[in-house]
Amino acid sequence: MWAGEGLSLSVVRLPDGMRLYLANTHLHARYGPEMYHATQLALAGQLLPWVQRVKATGWLALWMRDWNSRVTTDVMMPLQEAVSWQLLNTENSRMDHLFGSGLGWDWEVISQGKLNGHLADAPEAPWSDHEACWVDVELRRGLNGSGP
Repeated sequence: MWAGEGLSLSVVRLPDGMRLYLANTHLHARYGPEMYHATQLALAGQLLPWVQRVKATGWLALWMRDWNSRVTTDVMMPLQEAVSWQLLNTENSRMDHLFGSGLGWDWEVISQGKLNGHLADAPEAPWSDHEACWVDVELRRGLNGSGP
């Protein structure tokens, strides 16, 4: 997303026929301790029904992007609790987080990191005002479930 805040939700069919939701979102930045806090809470509240719908399918999901909030805040906790997300980028990030979810599946992080980049057609324009997070994960059927 180049501008604005919202949710992009795509479904990818994996080679074995499994489906994976890819959810990309961007919550409004705070610009100070209390500035736009109510806006962030409202945006997270609007995401909650989508998070619950994805959970109800039992499909795998990767939730990513710029949350503009630490994982332990009142903005993020209700979303995490609704789905039992697994935080995948364990390197400390104050705003970008990647979460995996899916009944009966374990997400194993193989490697992770951060990177900066610039637009190909405008090298003076960075992708973002901060580093991006990335993870390389391997999915495994969990011991307590067979996966959908």
